[in-house]
Amino acid sequence: MREQIEHILRDTEKILALHIQCTSMAFSSFGLLEKLTKKHVLPHIAQTFQTRLISDFQNIKTVEQGIAIWELAESVRNIPSVARLLLNGGDYETILAKLKTNAEASDFLQKWQTFIDNFGNRSSQEFELSVPKWDTDPSFVLDNVKQILKNHHPDPRGNLAQQQVTSKKNTKQTKQQIKTKKAPWRGWLFERYVRAYRLFVPLRENLKYALIERFNILRKLMLLYGEWLVHKRYIGDKEDIFFLE
Repeated sequence: MREQIEHILRDTEKILALHIQCTSMAFSSFGLLEKLTKKHVLPHIAQTFQTRLISDFQNIKTVEQGIAIWELAESVRNIPSVARLLLNGGDYETILAKLKTNAEASDFLQKWQTFIDNFGNRSSQEFELSVPKWDTDPSFVLDNVKQILKNHHPDPRGNLAQQQVTSKKNTKQTKQQIKTKKAPWRGWLFERYVRAYRLFVPLRENLKYALIERFNILRKLMLLYGEWLVHKRYIGDKEDIFFLE
């Protein structure tokens, strides 16, 4: 087990180094864009451009997660027996237990398992080893599903598509203000900065998720070690391993 933990730590160190590099490149690209737009673009256009630059990202884990939660809720909107269980069933353990006895919930439960497989490493405190992740305590996810069922949230993919159209239009408008007949190269430079920023932001965010995934693996390995320590009567509860000095 010690070798497994050491392997995960080495793996995490490599991913963290890449995450830091991508963060640096993303911030540098944005800084160069900000400098270029402030100097050559009307203030209100520059502000709108900066605000909308990342509003249409679709290939980021956090965005994919939000869409997946919406899809979970919508998959049962027209199945009253399942929707009622989700809205009124109690805590997550009770709800999931009741769903398993409901024949109409089989499709939802398959989608649920797929969601947990893809996003179960997340939690409210993702880099705190002592905090259970969604694959252990999915209360946060179920709460979000309930809110969507209650409030009829629109399809987030439609909003993203609209934001993408608006972002492209605004980027084109900004570029037209930046380049001139005397300095057409500024338009070329602007495009390169935008491309770099839009490349490194998703890489940065998705590498962060890879780190979260490793932390969850590490948490599970430590809990196994905690069980061994309980068996040896060194500690009273496996969770105590997170608080040893």
